[in-house]
Amino acid sequence: MKKKFIFITAVAVLSIFTAIPTYASGWKSDSNGWWYEYADGTFPKNTWAQLSSGGKTSWYCFNPDGYMYSNTITPDGYFVSTSGELTVLGKAYMDILSSTTKFTHLVSVGSRYNGNESKLIDHGAYYEVTNMEFQTNKLYNLNLATLHENDIITLDNQKLYVRDIDFKNKSCSLYDSYGIYDGCLMLAEDGKHFYRSAAENDYISQETLYHGSVYFSKNCIVNELSLLSNEPTHLPLSLEDHFNESLFDLRYYSKCYIDCTYQMDKNGLITKMDQLYLP
Repeated sequence: MKKKFIFITAVAVLSIFTAIPTYASGWKSDSNGWWYEYADGTFPKNTWAQLSSGGKTSWYCFNPDGYMYSNTITPDGYFVSTSGELTVLGKAYMDILSSTTKFTHLVSVGSRYNGNESKLIDHGAYYEVTNMEFQTNKLYNLNLATLHENDIITLDNQKLYVRDIDFKNKSCSLYDSYGIYDGCLMLAEDGKHFYRSAAENDYISQETLYHGSVYFSKNCIVNELSLLSNEPTHLPLSLEDHFNESLFDLRYYSKCYIDCTYQMDKNGLITKMDQLYLP
């Protein structure tokens, strides 16, 4: 009788354990999207979770029903990619945007005539503008006090003659080997370096800090400013309206070179841009 009781008890215990469902943890999907299921059958909801996918560990955000957010801005304001990972646009890119000053230019380096013009791509949660550069005024290390009229200096692998030295305003003119005016040098804001202004349009020589795509918030506002008054030419535009303005409009022939200041969010998406059109 005792053995029979032990056998019945063992069967009952075994039945209890076999009745408890087992789950294979991992990513699962249905027609509504993706979710992550833990080994106990629960899943993250209305929260962030650090999980593995494809051998890489990343942060993912889930909605109140447990589905993963993708290719969007999460409710707490972070950008996630099409595969759901928390995304920043690369340290080098973020460093450029966070360190540049009002003297930085945003430049479209392509041309519609060679088929390489910058393109506006709508990614749903943000815009990408291709083939762009961040440029800044190039600085030259020069001791003006040691120069004399007609001294020869080398800038950008070009030999130039120094003339019209103005020690009070800390500037001088530059001439090429044929005696043709080739711009001037002006003291930069740091009081130590010089800008080189080209002969054409007094455009300041630039150096490239970044070349590639630039990323904008879907709510980005663009203020187009007049070169003469520095005042807006009309009401603020959306990025899409600004970008798609007729290229036959004379105001947009100078679209290749844009002197601008901008604001960005914590994801590196530009949210506001003030653009000054150059002649």
